[in-house]
Amino acid sequence: MIFQNFVPLEPGRHIIRECSNFVEISMNTNKPKHAVHLFLLNDCLLIAVKKKRQATKDTTKIKLVADRCWSLDDVSLIDMKDTDGSKNFIKVLKHPTDQFIFQSSNAEEKKNLMNMTKRATDEMMSAKAVKHADSVINAQNNQQQLTPLIRSLSRRGRNALTSSLRNQKTSSPKISAKSPRELSFNDLREIEDLADRLDVQIATREFDQAVESIEKAKAALTNVSADATRLDSIRVKMEDRVVRLSYAISRDLTNPNVKKTQVQKCVKWLLRLGYGEQAREQFLSARTNNIRIRTKQLKFEGDIPQYINELSLVHFTLIKNTCDWYSAAFKDIKMSSGLVKWAKEEVEHYASMFQRQVYSAHNRDDKIVRRCLKYARDHCLMLREVGLDFKFLLDTLLQLDGISRAANNTVYESLSGLTEEEEDLLDSYGA
Repeated sequence: MIFQNFVPLEPGRHIIRECSNFVEISMNTNKPKHAVHLFLLNDCLLIAVKKKRQATKDTTKIKLVADRCWSLDDVSLIDMKDTDGSKNFIKVLKHPTDQFIFQSSNAEEKKNLMNMTKRATDEMMSAKAVKHADSVINAQNNQQQLTPLIRSLSRRGRNALTSSLRNQKTSSPKISAKSPRELSFNDLREIEDLADRLDVQIATREFDQAVESIEKAKAALTNVSADATRLDSIRVKMEDRVVRLSYAISRDLTNPNVKKTQVQKCVKWLLRLGYGEQAREQFLSARTNNIRIRTKQLKFEGDIPQYINELSLVHFTLIKNTCDWYSAAFKDIKMSSGLVKWAKEEVEHYASMFQRQVYSAHNRDDKIVRRCLKYARDHCLMLREVGLDFKFLLDTLLQLDGISRAANNTVYESLSGLTEEEEDLLDSYGA
């Protein structure tokens, strides 16, 4: 099988496992599409379709045709629960919106693929983190390019750190007045051992303990003096662990199936590591992707008002939930502006979808438009529960192209003046 077009030959790239007893399942019919052969490499997952050779009479001979290839950091493998009609199913979520389902002939092979994919992904992310840490260290001549830990631990940033500690009224408010503390050989050895323990904590996903270890090392390396070469070596090791830890936590934070409590934990850890801005951007970006996935799953079967009702419910519910989760995770009021900006952009995106569906030339039916506008406005009001009121913005965005503002206002006024009987009668109209 020729697959260099999908997976170019690179030093270090190798196959970890092959799985031949899989079939791809159609997302629409839930029936098998074709047999596939899966190749798990150290950095990607290659899907090859099994096809019979036409040039031979031997129908048992098949050839493998490379079909898809995904980087491991772009996909998530979800173990689907067994039911009477489906067993040994795996769902592959491809960032940002694609989904694929595969079925194994036996549970053991599925389990092995899941475990080895997770291990390969973790190792790849760890290697990327180490590479990133090396580039960070090489950029030490530019202080603005350094990550929060290096800035706080660097000798040039020591005075700024002690000033910050004094302003925060820590338990040692006079630390800046003391001369640098001399680190003994045993102290340095203990810090190096701490870096080794961090490797284990990150590998076993003991993130809370890992963050505590980082903070302990940060405190130990504050306002100290020792052999400069050895101190720099220790700082390099600790920065490597910080980047690897932040990668692992961020991966959990952006998981489409993450729960509210886990979001709070991940954000708390990243804030303690000094990655608050990155945590906010990653969380909101992941929620945007989630909204896109959920709205793409809606089926349009010709009933425009029904589709708009479902679209509005899904879109505004997810915006509301995101605001609720964000407020629970990011306590600093200074970070609220980013949430408002994100919510506004999502309302604008919803409005563009609404306009394409409702205001197309062949759909300019007043009854349909009135029903759709009512659904949009009603569901938008749920954002008031989390302190956001985008009613005026939505009304502005849903102005009909080519129709005067006065005519559009008439649509809204007619809605507000409907009796319950009239609304029921209106609901009886089809699309």
